Amino acid sequence: MKRSAPQNHIPEDGAAWAAFLLRSILDGWLSAAPDPTGLFHPFLDRGWNRVEGGPLTLVSQCRLIYNFSRGYEVFGEGSFAVAAHRGIEALQTYFRLGPGLYRWAVTGAGEEASAALDSYGHAFVILALATAARAFGNTVLAYQALETWQATSRTFTDGYGGLVWKAGDTAGATRSQNPMMHMFEALMALHSVDITGEAREAAQTLLTFMHSLADFGSGMLVETHTADWQPQAAERGGVIDLA
Repeated sequence: MKRSAPQNHIPEDGAAWAAFLLRSILDGWLSAAPDPTGLFHPFLDRGWNRVEGGPLTLVSQCRLIYNFSRGYEVFGEGSFAVAAHRGIEALQTYFRLGPGLYRWAVTGAGEEASAALDSYGHAFVILALATAARAFGNTVLAYQALETWQATSRTFTDGYGGLVWKAGDTAGATRSQNPMMHMFEALMALHSVDITGEAREAAQTLLTFMHSLADFGSGMLVETHTADWQPQAAERGGVIDLA
């Protein structure tokens, strides 16, 4: 079935325009992405019509849980809450491997597409669950977010105090800023609902580690590092990625 992008009168006032833009984007995702299973289909064209794509990942599922939770916080409408809760249920049903650990990807039918353990993906799990916990006043979700951080810390922290991207990375594998910057963001979101103080302490530890990197003082954060967290040469991928 063809879908059309939401069409509404565009307000001229800046704040109203921002709210209009946010609402129109959220309404587009709400109309197109959710499946009855609670899984979110992230592959859409410019008219909000589904197109063929790859597997559904932790990132695609959790970004939309986050978006719909924030949509409920901002607009207070139950449709966003329903979508977020169904998305969380699907996350736990199809992605969860065990306490705090989640597979990287599933098919549209919910079958395993990749069992890889990915720290970048786990950062989005924490962000989504923590944001939903705040939006809905749900302490169980806050606990699940903290449990995910605890499992992530055990699984992905290397001997230097940084995070490897994928569990089982060898000593010679490169390291990346990307999972750490998103994990810091996730821990700050978790801090807002964490009564134990563990999330704040973990965020501080991670920030201290990032400050210790040789490239941090220059303000030019190189994306890729060697296994011992030295900035990678540009010809080997050690560039400054604005994304």
